[in-house]
Amino acid sequence: MTTPQTKPAARRISLLTAFLSRRGNLRIALRALSTHRLRTVLAILGVFLGAFMLTLVLHISQAVGLKVTNESNRLGANVADVTAGTVTMTRGDNNRAGGRNAATLTLDDARAIEQGVPRVELVVPYAMSTRPVTKGRRNTSCPVVGAGAAFPDMRNMELLCGSFFREGDVASKALVCVPGYEIAARLFDEPARALGQRLRFGSRELLVVGVMAQKGQDATGVNVDEQIYVPVTTFMERLTTQEHISGILLRVASRDAVPGVQAAVGTLLRARHHLTPGQPDDFGVAFSEQVNEMQAKAMGLVRVLGAIGAGISFSIGTLGILSIMTIIVRARRLEIGVRRAVGATKRNIVGQFLFESVLMAGTGGLLGVAVALGIASAVYAAGVLPAAYDPPLAVGVLLASAGCGLMAGAYPAWQAARVDVIRTLRG
Repeated sequence: MTTPQTKPAARRISLLTAFLSRRGNLRIALRALSTHRLRTVLAILGVFLGAFMLTLVLHISQAVGLKVTNESNRLGANVADVTAGTVTMTRGDNNRAGGRNAATLTLDDARAIEQGVPRVELVVPYAMSTRPVTKGRRNTSCPVVGAGAAFPDMRNMELLCGSFFREGDVASKALVCVPGYEIAARLFDEPARALGQRLRFGSRELLVVGVMAQKGQDATGVNVDEQIYVPVTTFMERLTTQEHISGILLRVASRDAVPGVQAAVGTLLRARHHLTPGQPDDFGVAFSEQVNEMQAKAMGLVRVLGAIGAGISFSIGTLGILSIMTIIVRARRLEIGVRRAVGATKRNIVGQFLFESVLMAGTGGLLGVAVALGIASAVYAAGVLPAAYDPPLAVGVLLASAGCGLMAGAYPAWQAARVDVIRTLRG
């Protein structure tokens, strides 16, 4: 008969027994797995690769999606890029879209859109090319952007010092420029020192009237800090000899106006370019929201491929654990028989082998998640992508790893529980 005083003592004894039992299970598991070290490592490796791929791919894709969203918020969903040729967004292309060499857009086209398309609030033509730039003994090559005076307003860009060129500079084809943060730092050591200095573009010297604040890459992978901005007319008539522009940036009044503006711009430009109904467009119109949708679909495909690769790795890891656990059961039949003879139940045996398989899978999953998060953190710290961590995802990957261990250990554990005690001890 138990008294109220003996209940806490009994509970403590029960907890101590359970703790010692778990320690014993862990010691037995480690000893068994260390006996087959190579097979254990190979089995863990499969789960490790699955957890690593799934965690890294999903975290990086989330970071890319966050960057695209941030860029869209800065640029605005109701901003369009009208480009020469067809739109084929290419990451890292300094010209921002395909077809830049096509001479199908002009400043007159930009003026016609500004005057003839309703609900367009702002029109900024631009032209681009990579050109050599010199300051004293220092020289480099960088993208030079000829743009309208409202370019910073259109792209939500800020100045570090000085000012951007004005409409009067565009009208007079003034020899002025505004370098990006990194190009100014490379040519002048300190970006602010560039203000009031002169940069040489071939035979032309341009006065630096401002320096752009640091911004980094945009959603298409272009590093805007490596660009130098000049009036579009200066670019076309004094730095180059071209009559065409690379594109036209548009800002419409609201998101609801996007379809109508897109159709109106297409109709206007087709008429101006004398395109017959059977001819394809020699220009492209892409709103930032549409570009984001294209990138979201691409990242969705990356996530699917990553999940498939992770699934294959998890499957290989599961089969590896199943293989090694089957071998371990056969090698430990005498141990199983002795444990059963001294009082272990079938449930104890099943639990022991399931514990060992989950231990292998969990170790692989934990290492995979840790390494993936370490690499993702390094990418985030380098400033390539904004930080995007997903704790539920990491926990889900760990649970998936443990699930692989349970599935892999179920059959070997069932085999272990069916070991004939009498026959094993006689043998």
